[in-house]
Amino acid sequence: SKLGAWSQLPLDFAIVGVAGCGTTTIFRNLLQHPDIMFTSHNEDWSLRQRNLLPSMEYVNSIVEKKRQCTSEGRKLLGRDNPMDFLHRADLAVFTLIPNMKVIALTCDPVRVFEKWWWGLDSKVSVEGADVPPTEWPKVAR
Repeated sequence: SKLGAWSQLPLDFAIVGVAGCGTTTIFRNLLQHPDIMFTSHNEDWSLRQRNLLPSMEYVNSIVEKKRQCTSEGRKLLGRDNPMDFLHRADLAVFTLIPNMKVIALTCDPVRVFEKWWWGLDSKVSVEGADVPPTEWPKVAR
């Protein structure tokens, strides 16, 4: 198939980050903004698909998504695939896309591990305060 160039992708921003550090929360909040549209998860599944350059089919699908974005009166087209954070080559691709911005989320890896260890997830909350790790055993399921 024909190849395109990364510079042809009309993406405005991407959300990347470590699992459990808020990428889904940022995505869901930005999704509600009237000026923002995201590519679909099918389009986002793999940026590079082990290729050095994108296929024209991929480029055309993102260009079409940007047209749809603009025709609906929206201003920004974003990409939400936190897994890009794990692949250095995917992050490097973002530098080849003109005016691309990256929202990168990180957090304390020890806290993420402790949260996983005690079985806490977003469904567990204590009103009024963040629960310190020493209290997690008391509130865990």
